[in-house]
Amino acid sequence: MIGERLREARKELKLSRDKFGKRVGVRREVIANMELGRVDMGQKELLLDLICSTYHINSDWLKTGAGQMFDEPPIGVQLRGWADTSLPGETEEFKERLIDLLVRLDKDNWTALVNKAVEMVEAKENSALEKTETSEQAETSWEREARLLEEEAAALRKGGRKCSALPPAKDA
Repeated sequence: MIGERLREARKELKLSRDKFGKRVGVRREVIANMELGRVDMGQKELLLDLICSTYHINSDWLKTGAGQMFDEPPIGVQLRGWADTSLPGETEEFKERLIDLLVRLDKDNWTALVNKAVEMVEAKENSALEKTETSEQAETSWEREARLLEEEAAALRKGGRKCSALPPAKDA
């Protein structure tokens, strides 16, 4: 039945009836009535076509059950898979909010987001590189100072002189 498949697709998209309906310009009650088989789907042909194109639902699958559910995985489904894999420590509420925001971006927003992400990653990498270089320089300076002190102490001992930087030798 079309209504059952419509509900299945909506659930797969993890959308409420309200959110699902808003994107195609109808109230949640319209979606509920369609899912529950309370309307003649022949009268809703244009709405079904709009739903299929909006959510990339395979219209053959929706109308007959033949084929795959989606023409291609919708961005929301793709982002959900990414969020589950890449953000395992985050709450479901955070993931849903992030996905909801990302789904609403247009092409220009995506370009701006990518540019900002590149900028943030480069800044982080540069900061980490600077910290590493500073740490290596400090370590090198310390090692150099220790080596120079050891060399000075060895030279002074050979010459029989005392070095103030060394503890006094223990008498045998």
